[in-house]
Formats: sequence, C-alpha cells, structure tokens
Amino acid sequence: MTGVRKYGTLGAALFTIALLGCVDEEIVYRDKPLFEDPPANAVGFLGYSNVDQKQTTCGNCHAGQQVAWKESQHADAWATLKANPGAADYCNDCHTVSGNGNATTGETLVAFAATKDARYQDVQCESCHGGGLEHVKDPSSFQPKASILTASDATNGCGECHSDTHHPFVEEWETSRHAEVTPSLMTRTDAEFASCAYCHEGKAALKTQFGVRSEFTETNDGQRHGITCAVCHDPHGSEYTAQLRADPFARTVEDNLCMKCHHKRAEYEDNGRGAHSPQGQLLLGDQVGWRPPNFVLGTDKVYGTHASEQNPKMCAGCHLSTFTVTDKATGQFLMSSTGHLFKAIPCVDANGQPTADQNCQMTTRSFKACTTSGCHGSEVAARSATVTLDTRLRNLTTEVNRLVKLVPATEFKNGDGQITPGEGARFNGTIFDGDMSGGVHNPFLLEALLQSSIDYLKTYYSIQ
Repeated sequence: MTGVRKYGTLGAALFTIALLGCVDEEIVYRDKPLFEDPPANAVGFLGYSNVDQKQTTCGNCHAGQQVAWKESQHADAWATLKANPGAADYCNDCHTVSGNGNATTGETLVAFAATKDARYQDVQCESCHGGGLEHVKDPSSFQPKASILTASDATNGCGECHSDTHHPFVEEWETSRHAEVTPSLMTRTDAEFASCAYCHEGKAALKTQFGVRSEFTETNDGQRHGITCAVCHDPHGSEYTAQLRADPFARTVEDNLCMKCHHKRAEYEDNGRGAHSPQGQLLLGDQVGWRPPNFVLGTDKVYGTHASEQNPKMCAGCHLSTFTVTDKATGQFLMSSTGHLFKAIPCVDANGQPTADQNCQMTTRSFKACTTSGCHGSEVAARSATVTLDTRLRNLTTEVNRLVKLVPATEFKNGDGQITPGEGARFNGTIFDGDMSGGVHNPFLLEALLQSSIDYLKTYYSIQ
C-alpha cells in the first residue's frame, strides 16, 4: 500500500518495545541557574562561577571582556601575591575582589575579606565595577559602572591599589602633566576645546584615540579630566605589555601609544602657527619641519639616536625608567620609582628621589634613564652631552629667529597655499621649543634643519 510501511513479526515486536521505552522514559529539561547565589556576607559580590577555569560570573555574558581579562595580570593577581616571600594579609585586598577599586561604601568587609572564599581571588570585574548581584538580577535597571578617575586619596578607581612607596604609580602620575587638563585650555568653551580634547582630556581621548564607547561613571558628568590610568591602560587586558591600549614600542606614529598624541604639527602648516608636540615625527626623523632646498641630509628618514635599535623601548626607554631609591646615609629603602612622572631626567633630592617641584637645573636632575637604557656609560657623560646639545641648538634657534625678523613682511602670506623660505624657516625656529627635549629626540636632524635654514635665509634674502 502506498505510504504504509509493512513490518514482519520481529520488526513489529521491536517497534512495540521501542515505543513502550519512549513512553516510559521521563525526560526533564531544566534551565541552568544564571548565577550561583553568593554568600550573604559577600554583600552582593559574585566572583568566579568556576574557580579552576577562572571564569567570572560577569564573563558568562560579557564574553569578550572575559577572554581579554583572563590573559591579563589582573587574572593572576592572587598567584603573584602567593609567590612573593613578603606576602602579608594586608596585601589581600589588592589581589582579590574587595572594597578596593570600586564605589562600595558602608561595609567594612565584602567579598574575599568577608568570606575567604576562593571564588573572590584575583582582581576580577567586580574589583572595579562593584558587586554585580543587582545587575544580574535586572541588567536593564542597574548598571555597575567603573570610574576612570585616579587619585592617591581616592576611595574608588586604580589609585586604591596602584600606590604606596613600593609602587607609587598614582602618586607619581599626580605630579605629571598627564594628571590635569592644561590650565589655559580649561577656560575655553566646549566648541573651542573640542579640537584639543582628544589629547588633553581623558574621556575624549578614550573615545577618539581608542574607540572606547562603553559607559563609565564620569561619562556624562560634564567635567574635564586629565589623562588618567584607564586612558592608556585597559583594565580588561590587552595584547600589549602592562595592559596598554596600544604598542608603546612601535616605530610608526600611527601605532605607537605615546605618539597618538605626541605628534601634532610636526610639519609646516600654512597657518602661521609653530610646531606643537612634534616628538613622534622628530624621534622617527620623518615628516618633520620644513626642509630648505639646501638641506644636507636629503629626503630620507633621519632617525634620532634614541630611536635606534639601542633603545628598543622607544619613548618608554627614557620616559618610563624605573629605579629604587635608598637613603644614602643609612641604606634604608625609601621608594621604587615607577617612571610615571614621565620625565626622562627628573629633578631629584640628595637621595635621588624625584621631587614634587620639577623645575630645576641640570645639576639636580637624575640621568639614570640614560644609563639604564644602555645608551650612555655614566650619568655625568649623559648630563654633559645634554647641556652641550641644549646650548648649541638653542643658539641656532635664536639665530634662525633673528634672521626671520629681517625677512620682508610680504614673504609671510599665510593661507595662500605656498611656503616661502621665510615661512618655512620661521616654523623650523619653533621646533626646538615645541619639542621640549632640548633637541635630545633627534639632535642631528634638528641641527641640520636649523643650520640649513640659517644658510638659506642669508642666501635667498641677502641678509646677515
């Protein structure tokens, strides 16, 4: 018969048994709980859902952040502590989920401190975002946002852990120029400030330079903040050293972390303004300054000595130098400098400890970075070379500026799309001060630009 399958006696019997088996077997489907209820004394902190696999409860939904975080130093914070012979109980709060780093208030003990449960080991999501229980219960109504602010006396953010004499990241950062928006820019309107914000304001830098679109506590606070830790470092983790958001050792302006900001107005622009943070291009010796027709070094890149293979860490090799300071009289430990002053040659006291005041003479600056980088044999030699270079290039700059004043005013036609020798030389005369390194970033290139400008101005305009 069409559409009917015939079974023999054995086949019919087997079919009947199978059918009865299906009927008798009870299959029950149960939804897995979205999270395991935390201990009551954890105060709403969830921690790991799987300790052995370092799977955070938050990461069950936020999978991208979980993957990156798992490869970060934050994910190994507990193991790092336990491997340290000097580990003590007071270290626990910065190596576990605790009240440090988040806005938890009103409770003395939370998470690991309250429970000693392994589910709260390591610096997890909640270390910065706070307890996640209310969020997983109702994600749409409660968003545990982290703060991007930093301060040594903060009760929230990176500063609660990344501080003290052994690793004073925040204390040093606070005295750096990264810590505040340039005062003269603070008086500008939002419209006026917009063109500067992406390098001078933390929230704008995160959005523009690194494409960070996630919300944090200060997203809509209407305030202007400096370049805080979270601007350069990704707390979730990254592929680069120290969880940085870009490669600090890259040899291109586009890829180097520091050069994302330290690169503006390195080449002549037809608007009458001078160089402004041309450090990246100057160090790499490319697309910087106006090159007169008599320029002696050609058109190829002229790498600075500090961009050579001898200094593989590039900007960080000098500006993020770390060293330990001890009392010269007693030998007692004083502090470990993290380099987060970002000063290649910081002002220091008699013991070699960086001072709050960074306006000092060369004789009271530390040149340790010049020796630890492998470039100079001694601090004395590095200091002498710096003083000599600064004097020579300052004199050349002064001479360029003197000659520019003798150039006919009709030669300065800013905005007409043409570069006259007067305009080009005037721009070159601003590079030394705009770079702020005393010429150290690329002495050979800068000296050639200045000397060629001097010679060409004299010849072209018949001036002395």
